[in-house]
Amino acid sequence: MSVDKLVNKALKRIGNVHPVVRAGAEEVIRRAYKQGISVLFSDGYRSNAEQNKLYAQGRTASGKIVTNARGGQSYHNYGLAIDMFITNKAGTSAMWPYDKLKQVARIAKSIGFEWGGDWKTFKDNPHLQITGGLSIAQLQAGQKPNISLKKGGTSTVNPSKPQTKPTTSSSKGLGLVDYMKSKGMDSSYNNRSKLAKQHGIKNYKGTASQNTTLLQKLRGGVPTASRAKGNQNTSSVVDYLKSIKVDSSFSHRAKLARQRGIKNYKGTQAQNNQLLRMLRG
Repeated sequence: MSVDKLVNKALKRIGNVHPVVRAGAEEVIRRAYKQGISVLFSDGYRSNAEQNKLYAQGRTASGKIVTNARGGQSYHNYGLAIDMFITNKAGTSAMWPYDKLKQVARIAKSIGFEWGGDWKTFKDNPHLQITGGLSIAQLQAGQKPNISLKKGGTSTVNPSKPQTKPTTSSSKGLGLVDYMKSKGMDSSYNNRSKLAKQHGIKNYKGTASQNTTLLQKLRGGVPTASRAKGNQNTSSVVDYLKSIKVDSSFSHRAKLARQRGIKNYKGTQAQNNQLLRMLRG
């Protein structure tokens, strides 16, 4: 399995985690892949209900105890944690060999993750998290983490080069991935797939032809979901995105905002109004 397919598979599994955690997960996969290790994630964001169900395991439900955290007491419940496992080259197996988990954890720690294998009690070797120094109590109280990955190890700050060379070119000699990086855009396979869908490129697989088409569309202007389409009367960016059948989740809105130069997106009314104007062109 190629590293891009591995990344795409993993990012689908972890769900609606914090954008920084998402970028870090991709970087971990790409770096580990270069070292001959294929790593995937079994878990990411977990709702309180899902957490309580997991907590019941080995207590009021069958199975063995796997967590001491109830709903709202795990960093998974705030999109700040992911659980890893080692897979084969085809991406069809799940293994947890300590030596390889530790090697992947070393990569993750170098870009800002904490590793559950370092805990003194209830060691959790598959577990990675980024907390921004916030305790569970602070997160429960509504505080938001101010987190970022360490420079030199993140897809959004100083990305690793993809395993496959960009196959596209432009009049200025930049391929699709390099062009997106030059504009400060998320160049991951997952985001390219979303942009391709927004621009009417069906069944995106990252082929040379598809990348060339997407590059041309991106060079034609700031990528938008669909100019002059959708609900032109709504004042809600969420409703507008839904009207053009585009992911309206916070994490995706944050990506759209970042692509358009809206810094430190928090979903404020002013930011949403600005994003809505840009999406409408």
